[in-house]
Amino acid sequence: MGPSGRPQEMEYRQLGATGLRVSVIGFGGLGIGGGYGRHDRDEALRTVARALDLGVTFFDTAPSYGRGLSEEILGEALHGVRDWVVIATKPEGREPDFIRRSVEDSLRRLRTDHIDVLQLRDPNPAKLEQFRVLETFAALREEGKIRFGSVTIGDARQEEEGLLAVEAGFATIQLAYNIVFPNAAGTVLPRAKEARVGVIARGPLCKGFLTQRFTGMPADIKADPNFRWWTAEEAQTLLRLQQELSFLLRTGERSLAQAAVQFVLRNNAVSTTIPSMETVAEVDELVGALGAPPLEDTDIARAGGTVAAYPPVDY
Repeated sequence: MGPSGRPQEMEYRQLGATGLRVSVIGFGGLGIGGGYGRHDRDEALRTVARALDLGVTFFDTAPSYGRGLSEEILGEALHGVRDWVVIATKPEGREPDFIRRSVEDSLRRLRTDHIDVLQLRDPNPAKLEQFRVLETFAALREEGKIRFGSVTIGDARQEEEGLLAVEAGFATIQLAYNIVFPNAAGTVLPRAKEARVGVIARGPLCKGFLTQRFTGMPADIKADPNFRWWTAEEAQTLLRLQQELSFLLRTGERSLAQAAVQFVLRNNAVSTTIPSMETVAEVDELVGALGAPPLEDTDIARAGGTVAAYPPVDY
């Protein structure tokens, strides 16, 4: 829902040169697998159903999200609309036998006969050749078990590996891109657009810091599922940035999370962004970004200056 309470009309973009048309706001499946420490299966099913109602057609998951739970929930929720949605997941391992076993397990959990986009984690050119990954992907395509082979780029070497993935001819790439971590916009996104490689932007909400959910440090950040990704110094920086970026919200009109989604989608190299969604209310808020007052160029410039004033966070 937008600020007015009316449903917003979903927007769609081409996923590179795949021929697939996907919703600009996709569904990140980490949360429904309990990745942030919370899980309610019935609410998860309602959340996916609400996303479908609002026009979401791209769903991203992985076997590691709740040890297959995320895939199982999506398999149940999407079974009756499989032809209308695009499902992306990730294989476990790199060796051909591990990839094949992982794909078969994902197909079973997802209740489908094919995966639209299979994304290898953290590709390394030497390992791609060593483990015959491209050969394995080609064989799986020939067998009809996957439609497109892809990669999800790690954060530490995102620029280098992102450019290598584009040049390697993968159909899509998944990478981190948000207000706090905008590095991809410098070189990777322009090159991907030029090469017609679909871009799946993860982390638009910076693991929850670009919302109004967190107000202070937990007693033990490593035990907290929302903070375990960061050092104490990084978490403090993100909390301060959350406060300083609050100028982007407009009470009753645009939330900080909606502003964060708008920032990502302003870059037309991005095909879809995949915020994690755990509740119906979150789906309504995030899809509502499409109907909220848009960010102005002055907002983007001020946000960029704010982020640049802090030490970089290793997303």
